[in-house]
Amino acid sequence: MSYNAGKVSNYTGSNVIFDVNKLNSYLGNIDNDLKTLFMLASPIYQFGSGDQYEYLQSQGDSTWSWASVIGGWNITVDTLYAGTGSSFIGLRPAVGIWLGAEAILDAPFSIDPAGVLHAHSGLIDGLMKVGSSTAPYVLIDGTNKQISSSDYVSGQLGSGWAVTTELAEFQNIRARGKLVGATFEKDTISSVGGNFLVCDSDILDEDM
Repeated sequence: MSYNAGKVSNYTGSNVIFDVNKLNSYLGNIDNDLKTLFMLASPIYQFGSGDQYEYLQSQGDSTWSWASVIGGWNITVDTLYAGTGSSFIGLRPAVGIWLGAEAILDAPFSIDPAGVLHAHSGLIDGLMKVGSSTAPYVLIDGTNKQISSSDYVSGQLGSGWAVTTELAEFQNIRARGKLVGATFEKDTISSVGGNFLVCDSDILDEDM
C-alpha cells in the first residue's frame, strides 16, 4: 500500500447533506487500498454543534436524513434517554442513571457515579453481602431468615454473631430495659460431692 503524503484534501462536505459517494471517490483518488479500508456504505456520523445533536442516517434509497432518535433513544447535549413519565429511563455523565421519573431526584430508582443506589423497594433472591467485598461483612440470608457476620462460628469458643428466627448469638449482650424470658439457661458444668436434694418451691409474699 502506498500513501501520497503530499496530497492535500480539497473535499468539503456539507453540514446538512453528506455525500457518501463523493467521499468514497475522493478516497479512491488518494489510494485504492485506502478507499477499500475506509469504504463507507451506511455510516452514521455526528455533525453540528450547539443545539444540533443529530445523526445522518440512510433511508435505503440513496437519500439521507437527520435524526436525533436512534432505536427509540433520544440524544441531547448531555443526556441519553427514552420514554416519558413513569416509563422514563435516562443516563447523564456526572449525574447517573435513573428510571421511573424524568427528574433524577423524583425517580424511584437511581444510581449516581459514586455508586450510591436509591430505590423505593427491592427484592433480592438469595444471599446479600453488605460491607466490604471481602471479609468482614454482614450476610443477609432471606431464604433461611438469618442475618450474621461473615466470621460467625457457633459455640462457646466461636466468633462473630448471628440472628435467626430461633436463636440470637452474640459475644456480649447489654439491655437498657427489661430482659424477659420464660426460661433462662446458663451453661455451667457442676459436680456434687454428696447428696443433692430437690424440693418444692413457692413464691415469696414480699421481696427480700
